[in-house]
Amino acid sequence: MSHYRTPQSIRRYNWFKLAGTLILVGLFVFLLLRSQGKAATLPIVDPTTVSTAQTLPASQAVTQSASQTPELTKTTAAPTQPVPEAEESESVKAPVMSAPKVGPEGMATFAGTGTPGSLVEVWTHDKLVGKATVGEDGAWAFDVQLDPGDYDFSARTVDVSGAMLAESPSFKFVVPAPVQAPTLTTPQSGALIAGNMVTLAGTGTPGAEIEILDQGEVLSTTVVQPDGTWTHACFCDSGTRLLSVQNAGEPESVSEAVAVQVAMVPVSWPDDLVCDEDDENIPMGTDHGTVYVVAPCEYIGLVADRVGVDLADLLAVNPQVIDPDRIEPGQILNLPSR
Repeated sequence: MSHYRTPQSIRRYNWFKLAGTLILVGLFVFLLLRSQGKAATLPIVDPTTVSTAQTLPASQAVTQSASQTPELTKTTAAPTQPVPEAEESESVKAPVMSAPKVGPEGMATFAGTGTPGSLVEVWTHDKLVGKATVGEDGAWAFDVQLDPGDYDFSARTVDVSGAMLAESPSFKFVVPAPVQAPTLTTPQSGALIAGNMVTLAGTGTPGAEIEILDQGEVLSTTVVQPDGTWTHACFCDSGTRLLSVQNAGEPESVSEAVAVQVAMVPVSWPDDLVCDEDDENIPMGTDHGTVYVVAPCEYIGLVADRVGVDLADLLAVNPQVIDPDRIEPGQILNLPSR
């Protein structure tokens, strides 16, 4: 049989549930407040102290007189051990760098000293030139190709991340343009040269000093002109000569030797020849441009007039002429520039 609930009974039931809920909430709040009140009335005990009764065995604590004041024993903290100071790390010293040595082809060698095992970098104008690890002997070195120009080098000690730890003082250095080996173009190999003053010519680095060699021995020196050419006359003994040139002090730049013959040119004249006092009647010798072959009856002053040079200049390029008043037919005279 079904039970029918009226609206009035439903309202009464809802009110009953609400009232029950309120009673439960109030009871919970009452109990919560009561527990907090008890906690607030408990004595506060110093955590660093403990009573004698608490430290005694249970049998002794029961027989202790209630009138006796318990003696409090403060817990002694363990003595603090001094913390050893950290060992001071050895300061990183700046590397020492010598002036680089530059070879003829622009290859530069950097070298110096530093802390063994450290990494050294060489910089110039905020540009890395090269780097090396310092060996166990404290030395480091590396080679690098450099272009000619002005540089401002410094050496740095860096860590593994590349951060700079120390830097040496910087210094300026000029890398010169590489000097080319000179060439000997004149005279040609096998040439017959009349006279002991031989004129040589060739090419080289402008401004470079070169040495002229005869069979490996230095005969004379000269300087290459700004246009890269050079010309020089030097005295050579008669006979076969092996001529070459090199940059001054650089035997590795010596040119290929040129073999030439230096000899007097024989001149024939009549045995009954009588020299005329009139210069116009004296036969003229042979002008070869750089040398002059003396004809019979010629004297050195007449030769100077005929070739158009000063007598002093003619004598200066002919140190083999011991007596200016006496020259022989067929003798070779070197001619100065005209």
